[in-house]
Amino acid sequence: MKAGQIQSMSRQSRRMAVSLMAAILIVASVILIGSDYLSSGVRQRLVDSAIMDSKNIAYLVRANFERVIESIDLQIDEFLREYNGTQSEEQIRDFFKSRRYPAAVVQVGVSDAAGTLIASNLQYPVEKISLADREHFRVHADAKVRSEEHTSELQSRGL
Repeated sequence: MKAGQIQSMSRQSRRMAVSLMAAILIVASVILIGSDYLSSGVRQRLVDSAIMDSKNIAYLVRANFERVIESIDLQIDEFLREYNGTQSEEQIRDFFKSRRYPAAVVQVGVSDAAGTLIASNLQYPVEKISLADREHFRVHADAKVRSEEHTSELQSRGL
């Protein structure tokens, strides 16, 4: 082989190597772009799924909350039908203690018109504490018309 042929082959080899490298880079780019496109679609589906799951959970929480409130309302309505002012604190407690409540209900308490706790399904005798300054009492005590709705969160002060 002559020197010109060797140089010519090496040029050919270089061209082939550069062409092969370019082809590999193009294929790699196509693969990376394709995988990014597919993963962004997967990401979007995951986000959409998380949003749907959140909506479903919110619906279930609301439905459960409404069942809890309905259960308590039924018990209070029954109590009001039976209460005539002559029942003792122990009888009031026994009434509420004998009822079944949803698991979310921890305590049902009864206060007098001044806001003093007079009965609770949790203990007897009940500690005579004043609820008069608490929002969930004030909203009803201050109302000119009887209101059965109160929407702010009720937080315990250690009762």
